[in-house]
Amino acid sequence: MKQAVRDILKDVAPGESDTMTSELWKLVTLLKVSLEDKRYLIVVDDVWDKDFWQTISSAFLSSNCHGSRIIITTRNYDVAHAFCPSPNDVIHRMKYLTDIESEALFCQRVFPEGSGCPPELRSLAVEILKKCAGVPLAIVTLSSLLASEQIQPAHKWHALLGSIGRGLVDRSSSEEMRKILLLSYDDLPVELRTFLLYMSLFPPELFSQTDFVWKMVAEGFIQPEKQRTCSEVAASYFNEIVNRNLVNARCRNIFGEVVACELHGILLEILRSLSKELNFTHVLDSTDDIMPPGRLVRRLSISYNQDQFGAQEHINSIEMSQVRSLMISPPSACVLDLSGLLSRCKILRVLDLSGCSLSNIDLKVVCNLIYLRYLNLSDTDVSQLPEDIGRLQLLQYLSVSYCRALEVFPSSIRHLRRLMYLSAINTCLLDGLGNLLDLEVLCSRGLSVSSAEDLRNLSNLRYLQIHFENQSLEFESSILVSVSKLLNIQDVNFHGQFHSLDLLAEKWAAHKNLRSFDTFHSGPFSQLPAFLKKDPLQFSMLLQLSLLVKELVQEDISVLGRLPALVSLKVESTTQVEPVLSVDADGFECLIHLDLCCKSKAQIFFCEGALRKVKKLHISIGMRAVNKNGNGDCPLSLQGSLGSLQHGFVTIYRAGPIEQTREVIDAVKRVFQDHPNAPRLTYSISGSNYTAYTCDCVRMDKRSG
Repeated sequence: MKQAVRDILKDVAPGESDTMTSELWKLVTLLKVSLEDKRYLIVVDDVWDKDFWQTISSAFLSSNCHGSRIIITTRNYDVAHAFCPSPNDVIHRMKYLTDIESEALFCQRVFPEGSGCPPELRSLAVEILKKCAGVPLAIVTLSSLLASEQIQPAHKWHALLGSIGRGLVDRSSSEEMRKILLLSYDDLPVELRTFLLYMSLFPPELFSQTDFVWKMVAEGFIQPEKQRTCSEVAASYFNEIVNRNLVNARCRNIFGEVVACELHGILLEILRSLSKELNFTHVLDSTDDIMPPGRLVRRLSISYNQDQFGAQEHINSIEMSQVRSLMISPPSACVLDLSGLLSRCKILRVLDLSGCSLSNIDLKVVCNLIYLRYLNLSDTDVSQLPEDIGRLQLLQYLSVSYCRALEVFPSSIRHLRRLMYLSAINTCLLDGLGNLLDLEVLCSRGLSVSSAEDLRNLSNLRYLQIHFENQSLEFESSILVSVSKLLNIQDVNFHGQFHSLDLLAEKWAAHKNLRSFDTFHSGPFSQLPAFLKKDPLQFSMLLQLSLLVKELVQEDISVLGRLPALVSLKVESTTQVEPVLSVDADGFECLIHLDLCCKSKAQIFFCEGALRKVKKLHISIGMRAVNKNGNGDCPLSLQGSLGSLQHGFVTIYRAGPIEQTREVIDAVKRVFQDHPNAPRLTYSISGSNYTAYTCDCVRMDKRSG
């Protein structure tokens, strides 16, 4: 910090350089005096520490009215956020280079000035740039290996392309890139370094945040903290890795949380090299060098091609007795003796066989892995789990989702008392649920009546997703009463038609930590649930709400608008009576997605200033209500509202002649074309004896007319 302040002082007050002190507070005071009456632009590059700004911020007067600016660059989003306390401050996330920009940078360094890429090398250049994925550091490093006064021959280009992923990081010419990228690794706390090294087991393609987090929990790297479970602590660590820009977030859910991500190929290679040096993880694939016989391995990922020669012999030469994590990709399962391999893994904690064909393995071998804590059999051809699965007393994570041939669990599931995560989207849980008292996540195709009753005992349950089929009234009553007793539940997702959800609405005093509530595909409430009406402000964590009600009244819109953190809202009324509903400007402060449908029974109005942050809007226009209300010329108005709108979807419920329907469509188009954002419009027409029709309107560009 002292050196950074000295460097700024040397530039803005050269005459003070002789009076420099070694005390930081005096340097900051001197800088403050030097800048007081000046207009300045100061750039501080590559800041790592959030405390830096707190130390020197007093030197940059907020009252400076000379148009001064400060630019900070950092690799860490949390650092950037700490530097921007004012609403006028801006965080700009740097984007990857486009294909055109990448090619321009590459050609500028590789080819003599003014000459472009020869046609015979173009395909090789494209493949090399794909490996760089728009990262300037990678492009500069790889292009330097080809740069010379004369264009390198094609065989050297092939050699470079083939070396990426096979030890490029050990070359002296790429050592500088390795040092730069490892600065970010060295800056991590010890627990986050473990996280990053473990990521080296994953393929360069997308991988799931949930999958990764539970593997870290199973390995024992995470300890629970006060009021936070192991999985919640692991998720917070993962988010910190994302905020440090070490992982590319490729998919986020509606809450903004990362659900799928990937490591940049060059960084992945460096991590694999480092992890191999530390003997932390090892990846065996078609590009990997043969390991010495007897090499001790702790965490292993196997990704052989289906026709890989000598794969089994290579595996047989590896000492497997100390393997804690084993991940096998789908092609590998076809060329390996999985039964023999697993019988050698005496202390295995993590086993991932997702996507593999398991027709050549007896799953009883898996049931002998008594130290197993994580078992992923999702998207496999498993048709039956052995009764011996109850022997896995330490199992914390079990996924058999998308195993379409697996219909029910064995009764021995009740012995897995430490299970915290159970995902079985295509499988029914008939018995034993009451014993799984540690369960935090449950996804199932259905439950028996007894399991529905046992559900109320799962006090640790945070996420519940159930798909029902042909349930009885007895079951409906059992499941709704049970859910009403889950005071710590955060996410509820029901699919399956109930006769009525009013029993849940009457009995449930939902916990303030509720994050998501989705019963849209499960039948209607008679009215907006009482737990929402009682005190909307208590639900400071509720981000997503999706439900059916028989009727919406104006008071309901006001209640929903007072939910302080709501990001996504989907509400549909089935037997609407009140003909006019309006959304005013005093609610829905955080809402981004709104789906509000009253079919043909009501007309919805937006007051000026309403829904300032909504980007996606789905709304219904009932022509019967429009005609009744005398608003045929103005079926929809967005004037002064929805300032952030990007895409609108309008469902028109037809009632009357087709000419009138066309007039309404034209009026809706004009409304969207006149909106300042010119948002994209999609509309559909619904009505008796009329086929549904959808159309995307061309987005209008007002600047070009």
